[in-house]
Amino acid sequence: MPASAAMKAARRSKITKQRGASSNYYLARLLERGVENLSDDEQQDVALLIKASHRITPVSTSKAGAGKTVFNSVTGHHEWLPTDRALQIVQSTKVWAGFYTNLRSPTWLLVLNPDNFCLDRTAYVAALTAAAGAVRAKTGKTIPASSLGLVGHSGGLSYKGTQLTTHQSTWHDQLRGLYDLHAPTNNYDAYWVDLQKFIGDNFLFSASPTLPTCGVDLTGISNDDLMKAITWDLDLSGRGNPDDAGSIETLYDVAQFLHAQWNTWGQYLANSFQAWRNA
Repeated sequence: MPASAAMKAARRSKITKQRGASSNYYLARLLERGVENLSDDEQQDVALLIKASHRITPVSTSKAGAGKTVFNSVTGHHEWLPTDRALQIVQSTKVWAGFYTNLRSPTWLLVLNPDNFCLDRTAYVAALTAAAGAVRAKTGKTIPASSLGLVGHSGGLSYKGTQLTTHQSTWHDQLRGLYDLHAPTNNYDAYWVDLQKFIGDNFLFSASPTLPTCGVDLTGISNDDLMKAITWDLDLSGRGNPDDAGSIETLYDVAQFLHAQWNTWGQYLANSFQAWRNA
């Protein structure tokens, strides 16, 4: 073995799965050694270890402001960079690797904007029209949230134990496209701008606690009135609603909770982006 090869091999020590270790553990090991000191097999192993590390010890969400790890350990989390690009990301730059393991959000947060993604747009409009009519006529009648055809992320939004994930592959493909667009030039700032727009456009209550009405006539009533006439019979995750959601009776309650959570997690994402942008 040539001397240079022997020295390189000597610097290698196998990165193995540690009990209770988070994906940040593996990222730290990777960044300590540098990708140039990992064999092809080790690069693949590290990519898979980071990808598979979905159970992360949570800390108080109040620490989100400091860019701390606050991944949800019960329902899992969503990576904003595509998991099927894990090896490519690990082999690219410290910045992308940092984004991959830190730009994440709880799966229960990801309810899709029905103006873009729902089971049946016609049925959605019909349900809202019925709810608006009942509010306007003051009949006291309500409709169930399950009639809206809302969809979410795997491990997230569900109805009586059934996950509501229709269109998940479509919006994940769009999200993957953001990375593929900016990765070749390492244009991190443009990626961040596009990611923020993607989130604001596609996730319910991320930008405001307002329900998209898709042209339904709300004359004489408010958006809040409409949401209060929609009873919440769904779960934000396969394990129910988050413990800190409090009492959820209507879609109005969900809107207030999710919007507040998006503010917290949005700040966390921004802090993580800034921290790794300059890595």
